[in-house]
Amino acid sequence: MVAQNNLAGIPPGANSFCYGPNVADAVVAAATRGRVGEHYALPGADATYHQVLVHVAALLGKTETRAPVPLWLLKWIGRAKDAVAWVTGLEPDLSYENALMVGLSMRVESSKARDELGYKTMSMEEMLPPTIEWLQQHNYI
Repeated sequence: MVAQNNLAGIPPGANSFCYGPNVADAVVAAATRGRVGEHYALPGADATYHQVLVHVAALLGKTETRAPVPLWLLKWIGRAKDAVAWVTGLEPDLSYENALMVGLSMRVESSKARDELGYKTMSMEEMLPPTIEWLQQHNYI
């Protein structure tokens, strides 16, 4: 969305962002070495959506200057789009529930996966360049 300049706004929340190949390695490790019945969280670098988008934009040679959309406004837009969806029967591109989710600060701890599965996390600076390169090679951006 950043590459095509079609991102309507930046969510105000934060999340733990993981690197796909590291998650794949951890899934294999869980299947071969994990304890039966255990659950393993596989997060990565903690960052706000704004921080991620600014970093992605810079890697794509763009400048991201927008501030995050206030949560109250995002929720209001979600409610309005839910109402339109109720009338039209079409799926909204942003629902009230979606607005609530992207407004949260969801950060996850990974010591159990690291200790038991050898799960490796990467910083945003480490994971974004190869991710963007892969997306470009496969014509996603």
